[in-house]
Amino acid sequence: LMAGKVVKGAMAVWRTGGQPFDASGLEFLVGLSLQATVAIENVRLFNETQEALERQTATAEVLRVISESPTDVQPVLDAVAERAALLCKAPFARVLLVDGDVLLCRADYSAAGETPIPVVPVALKRTSISGRAVVDSKIINLADIVPLLDTEFPDARDNALVTGFRAVLAVPLMRDAGAYGAIFLWRREP
Repeated sequence: LMAGKVVKGAMAVWRTGGQPFDASGLEFLVGLSLQATVAIENVRLFNETQEALERQTATAEVLRVISESPTDVQPVLDAVAERAALLCKAPFARVLLVDGDVLLCRADYSAAGETPIPVVPVALKRTSISGRAVVDSKIINLADIVPLLDTEFPDARDNALVTGFRAVLAVPLMRDAGAYGAIFLWRREP
């Protein structure tokens, strides 16, 4: 199954008895493979369009909240946490902002509507997940944090035990040349 010069898959047919397929059978399978490739490409394009629309809708929602709350940042942070979680299909999200030498939680989101899980302030250093995202101004995206808690992220251990996070995504909030906080998403499954 070819899309241009890219292999998208394969189709196989067989029968017992040792007889080769005739020309009309081969012609039918070639046509079927072309139709299957078109269908695969159509689904891909539809999914890309839907994802782009979801991103645009989330951006519009956050901009709407900003315009409705010009003097109150809390609704904006709440909207950012919720939209980030929904776009990334994460059940939990948190927005943390730098406060001295720590990151403090300023917004929480739970897809199941759970009460926010209290956490200790996050160390603003490379040994915490969001801390590293902020200090390095880089995204941290890990499928399973647990094997790295003792070696790479010991300051995340307490929060990991409280929240049960496994898969994590920390994205720094950037302004000018530096980060002033992070969006932290997590799942309890790797």
